[in-house]
This record gives sequence, structure tokens and C-alpha cells, in this order.
Amino acid sequence: MNKYAYTELVQNNGLSSYMEEYLKTMLAVGCSVHTHRRHQSALRAFIVWCDGQAMRDLPDISKTTLTTYRQFLFEYRRPNGYPLTKGSLNSKLTPLKKFIQWCAKEQYIPDNFAHDLEIPRKPRGIPTRILMHESIERILRQPDTSTTEGVRDRAILEVLYSTAMRRTEVTTLKCQDIDPIRRTIKVSGVKNGLDRFVPISERALDWISRYLNTVRPVYARHPGNDTLFLSKHGLPFQPGTLGARVKNYILHAGIQTRGSCHLFRHSTATQMLENGADIRYIQALLGHIDLSTTEIYTRVSIHKLREVHLRTHPSTANQ
Repeated sequence: MNKYAYTELVQNNGLSSYMEEYLKTMLAVGCSVHTHRRHQSALRAFIVWCDGQAMRDLPDISKTTLTTYRQFLFEYRRPNGYPLTKGSLNSKLTPLKKFIQWCAKEQYIPDNFAHDLEIPRKPRGIPTRILMHESIERILRQPDTSTTEGVRDRAILEVLYSTAMRRTEVTTLKCQDIDPIRRTIKVSGVKNGLDRFVPISERALDWISRYLNTVRPVYARHPGNDTLFLSKHGLPFQPGTLGARVKNYILHAGIQTRGSCHLFRHSTATQMLENGADIRYIQALLGHIDLSTTEIYTRVSIHKLREVHLRTHPSTANQ
């Protein structure tokens, strides 16, 4: 549901004012833009549902309301006929649970009746789409570097592979975030709110330098815009637009697989692990707060496991 439909439908719903105050508080305490948008989307969907149930103010909401809404989401079917995944259910219910917690803390409601609301755990699936180094190199060679767009896109692909950054992190890079002397990039914490510094390869720096010297001056039409990677219209990339460009290069390389920018992230992490990198260094590179998030890569390192199995398992010792 777009924002205009939302505004028209619930403009008289008293829950909206509490939601807006909650979202402003989230920004004030330093939550990331990603988290803010996710909570906004989830809470708007809840308010639309409440409006349809004639619930238009905070006193109308109870624990029964939350369990009924959870059941509604469980039974909901998308246009393709499939139910919501556990991850989607988690993303829609977790913000609601935190919103009710905040309302209780601010004493807008007498108690936090959402504290024991059971929510499906977000599955931590194993990344199955991992590209080998040779495949990544083939993708890197796809942009036509005799053109301005090709030079820019080659620089973007090099950054994705060298740093394992998220696509949103790439789109928000600033020119001053690049430190060619220390060979590092400052990455803004668009997802968890924590900035970090990550190393970058000499080759990636060379392509960034070529882009900065020959392409960006042509694209930089708006004074004061310090975003590193610009479209031909002089504007920052939208994450979806960047993903589509990267996907196009993957297909042109003859690689038929789902995903785009995150393929580089998964592949970089897995390749580094298989080459002997400590899991905690990979955690720092990826910007994971919880080590358990990074540990999924220890479960996909099948090539290293196969090598160790062949070398050490008794049944293969004499082969």
C-alpha cells in the first residue's frame, strides 16, 4: 500500500499520532534509516488493519488484538498464492511488539501486554548462491570501460567485491570516505547505525581514482553533492537501480543465478574464510554486530570441509 492510500485511509485514526511520535523517537536515539523504514512500514500496515476492524485509538488495542493480527498475517496469502515467510512475519510483528513496549514505557497504556507475544524467529538460512573467484572476475570484466558509465560501473563492482559492502552502503558512500593512503573506506552504518572502516584493494582504489578523475566531474552537475557514485543525471543511485545494473552484468557474464550485489558480499566472505581468514575479521568486514550472524559462512565453506575430509577421514586416508 502506498503512502497516499495509507494517509487517505487512516487520516482520522488516533493510532497514527502515536506511531509518528514513536518513529521520531527512534530517529532521535540514533536508529538507522533502514530500521526506521522497516518499522514505519510494519506499523502502517497494522494501523490499516486496525482501521478496518474499527479500532481507531490506543485504548482499543489489547493483547487479543495482537494475537488476532498475528493470525491474520499467518493466514494472509500474497498475490502468487503463497503465505508470508517466517522472515516476513518476524519483520511485521517485531516492530509492533517494540511499539507497544514504547507505549507502555511512555505510560500511554497501563502495561506492556505485548511482552510475551510469540513471534516466528527469523530464519538464518545458509547462503546458497556463492560465486567462485573466476566467476567474479568474469563479471568484473563486463562493463565497457571505454565509456564513462563503464568506468563508473567497473569501480562499483570492484568496491562490492573488495569490501563486501551492502548495496545501500555503496549508494551512500561519500568522496571523503575514501582514504587511498591507508587503503580504507569509511562505511556508514545504514543498517545498524554503526560506522566502520574496512580495507580496500589497490586495484579497487585504482578504478575509483580513474572514475574520480575522468567520470565523476562529468556527472557532478549539482554543487555540494559529495556522493561518490553518481548516475549520468548527477544523482545518487537508488539501491534498486544499482542492484539492477549489477544483475545485468552478472547475466552478461553468463551466470544464471538469483541475486546481485549481495552475491559479492556472500562470495567475498566465503572465499576469505576458505583462504584462512578468522571469522571475527570477517565479522568486522561485514559489519555484523552479532558473531552468530557471521557464522553462517562457516556452514557454507564446503570446499574447505571437503579438503579436510579427504585429508583426515579414516575411510579416505588410503585413497
